[in-house]
Amino acid sequence: MFTYIHKIYKKIVMAFTANNLIINNLEVEKSTSSLPSKDNLTAGEIQLILITLRNSTFKGEHVEILYNTVIKLQNQYTNQQK
Repeated sequence: MFTYIHKIYKKIVMAFTANNLIINNLEVEKSTSSLPSKDNLTAGEIQLILITLRNSTFKGEHVEILYNTVIKLQNQYTNQQK
C-alpha cells in the first residue's frame, strides 16, 4: 500500500518540478521566462507615488510601514532603470 501511494505522490511532485510536460502524448516545454504582469508599476507610476509620498505628512504610527514601502518602491524603481 505504501509503495502505491509513494509512486502516485512521486508522479504528482515530478509533474510540478519537470521542465517538460507530456500531455496527451504531446511534449510541452514549461516556460521559464516570466511574462510582465499587468499589475507591475511602470517607472513613471513609481515616480508619481514617491513624489506624492514626499509631499505628504503622516502620523507617527504609519512611519515604519511607510518607510518600508518607500524602500520597496525605490528598489523596484532602480531595478527598472538598469
